[in-house]
Amino acid sequence: MPGPLRTVFGPPRTRAETVVCVAGSALVMTLLVTYIDHTGGWHGRSVLQILVLAAIIFDLIFGMFTISTATAKAWYHRSRADARRFRFAFVLGHPPYLVAGAALFDTGLTWAIANAGLLLAFATAVESTPADLKRLVAIGLTLTAGLINLIWMPLPAALAWLPVLLFVKILACFLLPERPDFTPPGYRSAARMTTADRPAAGTTADTASAGGSPVQRTPERR
Repeated sequence: MPGPLRTVFGPPRTRAETVVCVAGSALVMTLLVTYIDHTGGWHGRSVLQILVLAAIIFDLIFGMFTISTATAKAWYHRSRADARRFRFAFVLGHPPYLVAGAALFDTGLTWAIANAGLLLAFATAVESTPADLKRLVAIGLTLTAGLINLIWMPLPAALAWLPVLLFVKILACFLLPERPDFTPPGYRSAARMTTADRPAAGTTADTASAGGSPVQRTPERR
């Protein structure tokens, strides 16, 4: 895969992950399209509105599945500065959903600005949270965003899912790393040692027989 595409999508997903992503996305998108139809959300829309709405549905739902795979999480949360920069860039790429809502679906400029502010603030909070609390904070802020929209910034029923799915995708799916001791099948980048990871000159890295943790052994002086 070319460099820029690999940066965005990461290593190829495993076959099992791909099957689950495709099947799960198809099921959820079908249910959401049906819900929008039941609430009259497709009626009276222009071709542009229908195309934009379809693109948002596809990207939010299929995106949630693909970025939630173990392979993707190991890539997006690898311990490198460029991975952290990409996570911030990924978050910054999603306020246009809110702009599209305001411009094409009359959700209001105040709604778009308020949700963009919440998204960036909550994403920064999750990213800055220690690893052992990150999941709790992400779930809490996702629920908070959903309830804020429900109480103070409600949308018509046909569009009520938009802010909820957006916050779920960013906070609960993208910004939560895989458990640190897990390396998915086929993922090789985590196994490559960098210069900083290599043992210092004159020492050898060994593995303790009891706990399996690395032990530095220094040669005896004669």
